[in-house]
Amino acid sequence: MTYPLLSTPDLVQAMQGIGLQITSDAIDQPSTAKVIPLYVWFLSEKTQLNLEDISVASQAQLDIMDDQEIFKEAIYQGTLFETLDQIMKLACIEDFTFRDIRDPRPTRVRKILSALINFHLFEAEQLDVLAALEEQAEDVVRTEQDLIKRKAAMQAAAARREAALDEQRAQAAELEALNNDLKKQLYEIRVQAKAKEGELSENKKRRDKTQEAQQRVMRLVAEHQAEATRLRTRIVQSPKRVKRTLKDLTASLAQTKAQITAYELKKRDHLGRCAALKRYEADLSSVIKLADEWATEAEEAEEASLALEAVMQAKERGDERSKELNLRLSQMQRRIGGTREQLERQGKIAEDNRNKMRKQMASLQQTYEGLLKDRQTADLETASVQKAVNVKEAEINELVRSSNDDTMQSEAFYSELRDELFAYGARLHKALDQIGAYCAK
Repeated sequence: MTYPLLSTPDLVQAMQGIGLQITSDAIDQPSTAKVIPLYVWFLSEKTQLNLEDISVASQAQLDIMDDQEIFKEAIYQGTLFETLDQIMKLACIEDFTFRDIRDPRPTRVRKILSALINFHLFEAEQLDVLAALEEQAEDVVRTEQDLIKRKAAMQAAAARREAALDEQRAQAAELEALNNDLKKQLYEIRVQAKAKEGELSENKKRRDKTQEAQQRVMRLVAEHQAEATRLRTRIVQSPKRVKRTLKDLTASLAQTKAQITAYELKKRDHLGRCAALKRYEADLSSVIKLADEWATEAEEAEEASLALEAVMQAKERGDERSKELNLRLSQMQRRIGGTREQLERQGKIAEDNRNKMRKQMASLQQTYEGLLKDRQTADLETASVQKAVNVKEAEINELVRSSNDDTMQSEAFYSELRDELFAYGARLHKALDQIGAYCAK
């Protein structure tokens, strides 16, 4: 990786922008005392080490040596060089030498500072980008989970609606079968009613004939009574003729009695037939009433069928809504897939950078172990690493808290969606209750 070589004013402005106070004199007329604080500032930003830590490390190395005053400066500068060399390699400065500390040149200082400032800004930018991508990935994962939950809830609701519709279809089939049976029975009743009407017509004809016969008998009786009265008035005039007439009247009376007896029999038969006709009329009225009730039930069954059709239309609309949500879910899944691929690429880049940092940190640790050869230096390195770990743990805890806040928002959104589904289920159950009431009637 290469960086542009910045001019002195640009370097001064950029370094002041990141919080490092510097003048152009430190770049144009560099010296060991001027450049070391600049390099150490970047070292402190990247590894949390400072001049005091380097002094402690070099002093630990001096404690195991003789003639410490002779080697003090050399050991300090050697420790400083090895430490700074690690941060320079991170900034892709592979040609950093001891001379850049002991005898710095303006061009080299500009090159080194340009690389360090650009690396610092690039790393900060990458951290911001990575944080944004991680946040976006968390949002996408939460959205995916919410959509999966919503899809599962809608599938369960659809299954319940399908089961309810199956039950309604079964009830509709039963109603249809019952309606067909009622129609058949109504047809049979109408056939029987027509037959009864024929019988009633015949009975009326017989009753009319009987009434005519009764009237004829009554006329004959009246005629015989008139004839008897006339004969009583003439009895004194002609006894023989009266006897003959009485004989004829006796025969006529016997015949009349026989006719009256036959009439009485016909009358009793007629009365029986009339009673039977009245019973038939009562039965026919009850049958007609029952037929009217069955017709009413058939109309109610038709109304229930219409209500069932309305529910089926509502189900079709719900299915269309479910298809639309499934389409949105598939689109969201494709977007999630693209975001995941981007995150995987960014994650690989970040993992490579972390591996590189780990290797460089391992190399730095080996350098310290080679230079210090002392338990105190190892403890110091452990403390610095632990400090960095604590910082990372704090960052992770902050991310966890942020994730918990987002989770609470997602739960609120899911609660609203669940309330909407419950309201839709209540409306559906209300419609089913109405259909059940129609069926119960």
